[in-house]
Amino acid sequence: MDELRFDDQVVVITGARRGIGKAYAEVLAARGAKLVLNALGPLGELVADLEGRFGAQVAALEGDAGDGAICHGLVDLAISRFGRIDAVISNAGGGALTPIDAPEDLFAHQLQVDTVGPFILSRAVWPYMKAQGYGRILLTTSTVGVYGMAQMAHYAAAKGAIVGLASALGHEGAPDGIKVNAIAPNATTVGATSGVGVTNADPWRAMCTAEVVAPAGALLVHRDCPVNGELINAGGGRVARIFFGNTAGFHDSALTMESLLANWDRVEAQEGYFVPGDAMESGNVWARKNAGF
Repeated sequence: MDELRFDDQVVVITGARRGIGKAYAEVLAARGAKLVLNALGPLGELVADLEGRFGAQVAALEGDAGDGAICHGLVDLAISRFGRIDAVISNAGGGALTPIDAPEDLFAHQLQVDTVGPFILSRAVWPYMKAQGYGRILLTTSTVGVYGMAQMAHYAAAKGAIVGLASALGHEGAPDGIKVNAIAPNATTVGATSGVGVTNADPWRAMCTAEVVAPAGALLVHRDCPVNGELINAGGGRVARIFFGNTAGFHDSALTMESLLANWDRVEAQEGYFVPGDAMESGNVWARKNAGF
């Protein structure tokens, strides 16, 4: 197979200074992409490294990717510097153990960084991608947002919203050649492991590096990206689809609490599950089946 390249492609990456964001930048620079990088901290060293090692063209805007002005600034920078924007990797964010009774303002802050920022960035880039009839957006969620974890309700809620956002935007962008997906990375970066009990003694720490997540994210923003509106889990060299399905369930046109409790095992039985294409299909398939047509 020919090498998958990003020549003449312009890619915006948030949270690019270290960890997975930096790994994305390195993979894309090595394959010819022009980059617009963002991070809270200084980016000068990374920019110089990418330019020196790969001859990459790189622009940078430091600041909080949860700030709408920074999101719009990244898009404006891409257009003014390179004349176009082909892909966005919304990678900035992170979470720590936070019990439900923590101060309420922490929840709003978590949503701003991990949900509102990615939404604003996607919205800001949308007109340009729509006008050119092409675009790729990769949003970052977490297995915590899918499966949950004790003392991480703030983070789970914010990252769970990303799953729905990616799916909805995938449907909305499809007619205009825009593909939107979400990635749930498993990588033992500083941000992912601080405060959650992962130590250097964990044997999987050496396997779950940012470098083995990066190829999955890079493919999802490439022209040959094979999916749209999907949730992809990547870590330790393994890449897998995460999906939501409807079980066959229990149907009773005269449903009562008692009949439901007596048949709850049928509600949860996984045999014969169905993976809907969208919310309308989810409702229609089972409603029509139960109605007999």
